[in-house]
Amino acid sequence: MGEASALLDAGAFINGRDLAGNAPLHLAASGSYGYADYTGDGTEPAGRNEAAHAGVVRVLLARGATRHVENDKGLTPLALAERAGNRWIAELLRK
Repeated sequence: MGEASALLDAGAFINGRDLAGNAPLHLAASGSYGYADYTGDGTEPAGRNEAAHAGVVRVLLARGATRHVENDKGLTPLALAERAGNRWIAELLRK
């Protein structure tokens, strides 16, 4: 989370895109740079990876990231979170 804030403070584009059209929120929501499974009830993340991703999602949303942005395949961060089984992150994006 601190790294995300530091990058944004240094001028990183909050809605910048990679070659596939993914914004930082897509990557954080999908867990592209790590993976964690849920233990069952979905009330909290099962592992540190998902907890870290949720923290980055919170930072990005608080700083004004566009939550309904679509990548080149027409997928939103919410759709990617759901596909990855990141139910806790999906709930953050639905708020």
